[in-house]
Amino acid sequence: MQNKILFIDTETGGLDPQKYSLLSVCLVVWENNQITKTKEILINDGVLYVTDEALSINNINIEEHKKLAIPSIDAILEIKQFVKETFFHKEKITLAGHNVQFDLNFLKQLFYKHDESFHSIFSHRIIDTSSILYYLFLS
Repeated sequence: MQNKILFIDTETGGLDPQKYSLLSVCLVVWENNQITKTKEILINDGVLYVTDEALSINNINIEEHKKLAIPSIDAILEIKQFVKETFFHKEKITLAGHNVQFDLNFLKQLFYKHDESFHSIFSHRIIDTSSILYYLFLS
């Protein structure tokens, strides 16, 4: 296994990846107990499906977001380039985050929407800091 973990966090237009837009993905590489590389990708898939509640929670001004964001297919290319520059090519990347399954669902939807293979890059293994913290609390 590599001595690297890719932490992810997303901002979304709502709770359901089948219905709402993925607005941003943040990628943070953790290696040898430190952050070694980061990237934030703002996404505009053409028609943004969002709720006022989500925008309030995310503190996103949707009009400003539209000006700065890139098309979703370009976001996939940026994600691929980021991991290509940062990780070994033969090993699938372990993803981590807080309540990471939520983020994974949106990221997978992004890849599937463009017929891109999510599992050719990312491992089935995930690390959820929320679960780790809950275990530590109980123990």
